Amino acid sequence: MSLNNGQSYAFSVSGSESFTTSVTSSNVFKKDPGIAGVVISAATSDPIAGATVKVYDNNGMLLGITTTDQNGVYLYFYKYTGTKGVTFTVKVITPTGAVQTSPVAMQSNKIAEQDFAF
Repeated sequence: MSLNNGQSYAFSVSGSESFTTSVTSSNVFKKDPGIAGVVISAATSDPIAGATVKVYDNNGMLLGITTTDQNGVYLYFYKYTGTKGVTFTVKVITPTGAVQTSPVAMQSNKIAEQDFAF
């Protein structure tokens, strides 16, 4: 995915007062470690909001639970500091009850991406 930094967008206000200008994007990304992804409908590519996301460590212990936002995006902050990579598990439960589980390769101080399509 490519995001244009400095992209210009027209912006205007109308009504009792009017004003027109342009604004530009400024994309800044932090290097927060953890697991992130997008949950979408496979049929329509629409985001699935309100899905429950459960993250399990390499021993099957539940580390935490998060929820997808209105764009179907989830992020679980977790700083894995092991000396070698391990495999965690991400389980997604949609608001309609559909479930998917996927392994995720974790590396020390990195973010892993795992997307889901239902």
